[in-house]
Amino acid sequence: MIKRILKMRVGASGSDGRALALPFSAKDVLPIRQERESQGVGLRCGSLAVDADDAPHVLVSSYDSLPMETWLCSLRRGDDGPDWRTRRLREFLPAAYQDWGLTQPGGLLVTPAGELLIVLTLVRPDSTVDKVLWGHPPSEPVMLRASSVTGELSFELLTEPDPARPRWLPSLERPTASHDVPRPGLIYTDGGKGGGNSEILSNDVRWLSLG
Repeated sequence: MIKRILKMRVGASGSDGRALALPFSAKDVLPIRQERESQGVGLRCGSLAVDADDAPHVLVSSYDSLPMETWLCSLRRGDDGPDWRTRRLREFLPAAYQDWGLTQPGGLLVTPAGELLIVLTLVRPDSTVDKVLWGHPPSEPVMLRASSVTGELSFELLTEPDPARPRWLPSLERPTASHDVPRPGLIYTDGGKGGGNSEILSNDVRWLSLG
C-alpha cells in the first residue's frame, strides 16, 4: 500500500512531465543546481513555494566558501521542456553589506496576490565556516521582496545589527491547507548559541509582522 501511494505521488512530480516509476535514482531526476565536488559541506536545499501557475521555487545555499551564497531556483515550463531559472540573491545586497553572506535557515512565500517574499540570514563569518556559522554574531534576518516571482527584488534589514549578539533561525509563516497568509509573520531567536548542548539558555524569541 505504501509503495502504491508513493507511485501515485511521484508519478506526477517529474518537472519534465515524465512519470517516475519506483525505484528511481539520481540519474532519473533533473538537477536543479550542482556545485563543486571538492571536500566540504556542499549544497543545502531549503524552503519551497509554489506559485499560482503551479511552478515550484526553491532556496538553495552553499557553505563551501565565504561569503556564503544562496540562490532562488524557479521552474519555467516551455515548449522545449522544463527550464530552471537561477537567481543569485547576494546580488541584491546593498553596498554596506557586499562582503556579507546570505544563507539559511530562511523562508520562502508566494502570497495570494502573487508577491514573492524571501527571508534569509545575513552573516559575516570571521574564519572557517563550520565553526562560526551556527549562532555567529553578527547574524541578522533580512527580507528580499518582489511584486511578482520574476520581479526585481528589494532588500530590507529586519533588525539592527549587533556585533555581539546574533539574531538567527528565522522562520517565516506559511499557508496551511486552505488558510492563506496575506500578511505573514516571522519569528527568530535573539541571543547567543551557548557553550554546548548541555547549557541552559535564556534567549529571546521575537515576532515580526511582514506587512
